[in-house]
Amino acid sequence: MTGRNVAASVERLEAAGTVRRMKDRWAARPLSQAFAVRAIVAIEAKMKEWDAVLQQAWLNTWFASASFVLVPQGRRSKGLLTRAERMGIGVLTDEMGKVDLRRCSTGAQPVSYASWLFNEWVWRAEWR
Repeated sequence: MTGRNVAASVERLEAAGTVRRMKDRWAARPLSQAFAVRAIVAIEAKMKEWDAVLQQAWLNTWFASASFVLVPQGRRSKGLLTRAERMGIGVLTDEMGKVDLRRCSTGAQPVSYASWLFNEWVWRAEWR
């Protein structure tokens, strides 16, 4: 990569608001300023196959701030709640017309590669 290419890349980063010029050097902006997305919530739903729904919800934690499984009415069991809690996954159910939310362990602002792609999509959609 040539010096001209590097300069052009850094200027694009500055235009995107991810870096800023500080006299004779460049500095990364804090994530809270550079990242448009504050939280990504994933909700996984299946009618059965609870092992598969829990596994997929756990995989969703790679890019999501919080991941939940949506459980049909009357299907929430103590075993499911225990396994979900151990995996850091929340459980959403509709019991008697009310949404019951069992909290999951929420991470910080999402910063995986997939989260950055989603963030880029949000910026482009917002600033067209």
